[in-house]
Amino acid sequence: MRGYLLDADVFIDAHRRYYPFDIRPDFWDWLERKHDEGFVFSIKKVYDELRASEDELSEWAKKMSMRKFFKEANDVATINKMEELRSWTDKEEFTKEAVDEFYGSANIFLVAYAKAHNLIVATNEVYDENMKKKVKIPNACKFIGVEYVNTFQLLRKVGGARSVIAGYLQKLKELTSSEGNYAYRGQKNAFWEVESGALRRLKEKTDSRVEENKPSKEDFIRYHENELLEPARMDGHGVEDGRELEDLELLAKLQHHGAATCLIDFTRNFFVAMWFACQSHKEEKKEEEKEEEKDGKIFILNTSDEKKFLSLEKKYLKEQVRSILKFQIHDEVASSKEITIPSSPEGMDEEDKKATSSKETPISEIPEPSWWHWSPHGLIQRILKQDSLFVFGQLEIKGDTLLQEIQIPKEKKKEILRELERLGITERALFKDLPGFAESHGHNKLLPPEYGGANYYLRKGDEAWQKRDV
Repeated sequence: MRGYLLDADVFIDAHRRYYPFDIRPDFWDWLERKHDEGFVFSIKKVYDELRASEDELSEWAKKMSMRKFFKEANDVATINKMEELRSWTDKEEFTKEAVDEFYGSANIFLVAYAKAHNLIVATNEVYDENMKKKVKIPNACKFIGVEYVNTFQLLRKVGGARSVIAGYLQKLKELTSSEGNYAYRGQKNAFWEVESGALRRLKEKTDSRVEENKPSKEDFIRYHENELLEPARMDGHGVEDGRELEDLELLAKLQHHGAATCLIDFTRNFFVAMWFACQSHKEEKKEEEKEEEKDGKIFILNTSDEKKFLSLEKKYLKEQVRSILKFQIHDEVASSKEITIPSSPEGMDEEDKKATSSKETPISEIPEPSWWHWSPHGLIQRILKQDSLFVFGQLEIKGDTLLQEIQIPKEKKKEILRELERLGITERALFKDLPGFAESHGHNKLLPPEYGGANYYLRKGDEAWQKRDV
């Protein structure tokens, strides 16, 4: 089911005529619920109009703004559709006042955003092909090819609709509390362990089923020093914009380009984790070699649990990766709140002494092995778009560290992805950097309808049917 984009008059008419807050609060509860389920939205320009009223509607709009009800309508696709609408108004015989009003209102943004994002407009305006003193929303919708409904049609169409995502949001609510600060990781195969690429790479070199062959913490640390950091710096990858990158910054860059590091990707955005959990597990192989689709899974951590997690503050970045992975922080950068100071370098092994020989300050060791969490916003554009953070420190995430898990049945993956698309969670939105943009335009990605029309999708549908991938 497609989403609906609401005009200001839907809110204003409901507030003043049909559903005032004191008589029909259930209407406003319904709007909130359907927004949470991914069905109804509006844009920031509409919010600006509602906020100006300074009444109950204004207060409700302010509350919903915090819940991302109102979308920014300034993306490239929307701007391009606005240009089409401007060309249309220039050709029609609208009065100058009508055109100026249309350009200065939320209406042009509303219709353009709906077209750019395949949404249906909800408005109480009525189509009038003879009207020239006002550019009416239905007229603009009809020109550019956007479906529109009024408030009562909206209620009938969406009233009984229920999203798949809503059920998972309820599960999430049951598993978490308002006091926690949660991180999520989506994996397209529910049977995979939550572990770093570095550990997987080390395991492949030995028969890790035999206990004594499992990689040790020292193996783990040396891998990062000898196989990643030192060669990368020798090849000139350790400097950016004239500044030498710290060990963790360089590891983040290497992981971004495909290297196996200690960093495990999580996100603060549940919907982003759900998108990754709903990706197809099937590999691009010959048809007879393709694997069966698998259930996905979302893993949930409570990073506010101070017994298990420490925030890697900016000042800790100066530490070498050995110190960070062994939870040994030099006193000059240690936080008195999170790190106990009384320990000394006594008992350090030779590798630790070598790694810290250039440091004059003693080392403070965190008493209990824990996990770091780090959000390097500004380092890589993709991290910001995905609201990402890295979790790292130990070899494996044990069961008691993971708070909860949510399984995504393989049969629900495609339906959930369609709902996430209405929320703006798409491959292109999540991978905004150049490598991500290029990958989203690979040979196996579908083109828009204008590049082939019905015949293109008929061929694709026939191919999917032949493969039974429907």
